[in-house]
Amino acid sequence: MKRCALVIVFLICCLTTSVCFAAEPLAGISFDQPLEISSESLAVYQNEQKTVFSGQVEAVQGDFKLTTDRLTVFYNQEQSQIARLEADGSVQVVQLDREASADHARFIQAEQLLVLTGNAILRQGSNQVAGEEIIFDLAKNTSTVKSSAGGRVKATILPPTKKESSNP
Repeated sequence: MKRCALVIVFLICCLTTSVCFAAEPLAGISFDQPLEISSESLAVYQNEQKTVFSGQVEAVQGDFKLTTDRLTVFYNQEQSQIARLEADGSVQVVQLDREASADHARFIQAEQLLVLTGNAILRQGSNQVAGEEIIFDLAKNTSTVKSSAGGRVKATILPPTKKESSNP
């Protein structure tokens, strides 16, 4: 269960990055690959229905890599399914040339929402979009970038090089 939820978060981050920059959809993702999580500590809080990985957390599955200071997995009442995931502190998700970073990331399973907050940035190559909060609604296939009060959303999208834009 934990593995599937983390894979979903990785996939979401990478797919939404490719949507932002009109890149090709991801191919070759296998959910059968092992998930390896390493951290300085792991604590399970059964009464609170959560598991916490902390201290230089690194989760890797195939070409997906998530690093954060702390990863918390929250379960539903029966503890049979994951309700939400929260990553706190120096959150970074990388897959090939796609990268998402923020101070905090939250994935809410029931609502199919991924929310990056605090210095949220999505990058693919030299292209990037940044704001205080980036919300991905996976059910509706939409994304919203919000700025902080008085701030502005910023996007940098470079034109393709001659080699990329020429047809063979």
